[in-house]
Amino acid sequence: MTHVLHVLVDLEAGGAERALVNLLMQSRGGDIDHSVLCLRGPGFFAEQVRAAGVPLDCLNMRLPTAPLDLLRLRRAVRARRPDIVQGWMYYANLAALASLWGTGGARPRLVWGIRCSDMNFSDYSPLLRTSVRAGAWLSRAPDMIVANSHAGYDVHRTLGYRPERFEVVENGFDLAHFTPDNSAGDNSAGRALRRELGLSDADFVCTTVARVDPMKGYETLAAVAARLPDVHFLAVGRGTEALKGPSNLHGLGRRGDIPDILNASDLLISTSRYGEGMSNSIGEAMACATPVIATDCGDAHRMLIADWDGMAPAGVVTTVGDVEAIAGAVEALRGDPDRRRALAAGGRARAEARYGIATNAAAWGALYRRLSPG
Repeated sequence: MTHVLHVLVDLEAGGAERALVNLLMQSRGGDIDHSVLCLRGPGFFAEQVRAAGVPLDCLNMRLPTAPLDLLRLRRAVRARRPDIVQGWMYYANLAALASLWGTGGARPRLVWGIRCSDMNFSDYSPLLRTSVRAGAWLSRAPDMIVANSHAGYDVHRTLGYRPERFEVVENGFDLAHFTPDNSAGDNSAGRALRRELGLSDADFVCTTVARVDPMKGYETLAAVAARLPDVHFLAVGRGTEALKGPSNLHGLGRRGDIPDILNASDLLISTSRYGEGMSNSIGEAMACATPVIATDCGDAHRMLIADWDGMAPAGVVTTVGDVEAIAGAVEALRGDPDRRRALAAGGRARAEARYGIATNAAAWGALYRRLSPG
């Protein structure tokens, strides 16, 4: 049995955290034993992790860490006796490395996780830029770095990340949870959700699933909504309940019924400006057979458009920040239900071919077995 200790800042709702939870759920009962260590508090997914029987500890540390916090971190890692320590994102990567410094004898193998691509550091704390640069400087220390996107791999190579091994493991999605709702009539979860939101079956609905963050481009979405006043735009994610915009932009806040929301939607729109690796919201929409309009950010083109042995596309890719192009794509698809159906079918087929959670867990399992000292 190989024991993997996952180190991350917390388990708040986010793409990396959701990817870890998916991995933990899919790996139950296998030959990989998992535990989780949060540098801060627990967060949105903590109860789900605990309910699955995965050990979870939280250190309530400050970032940047104080010397006593680092001592507590090292003690917590040693107490778990892992074979592999895996960091998830920049701060946790550095913390995972610090927890193993000076370890006598055979130390656990160290894996770093990269979840983004080309960040605009001017939108964030200087600590982020410092952490990314420190990661590049120290990148020969981990036994492996794993990116969740080809865009992230390319960007971090350019930034100077040079581990001995650098691999891509794409995100996986629960295709039984994120699935088209083909229930008849009023039994459809999508129709029920429309009624809850005061929308009719005839309303054209576009949805964005993303936290409010500079990289997500909500100002672009608001501008698109202003150009299309007879289309309803739903914004779902942390902070969206306070979004400013035209009256047809509805901020729903953080929700737990994303499959129902996607099934209630005619389109998924991703307006990200930069930084995306492999978008969870795009993958989840594909799995639900919801056509996608996305900016050319991260691996969006690879997911939606790239030729996979002649497989049909799943959406439309536009230039980042091009309000006219996005609004035009919405209008074109609104008036072409046959094309929407074709894109929907293409999205589900692509998800089944490449992005199932079992495929993702198998890739991680193979990686862990190669790294395991045993």
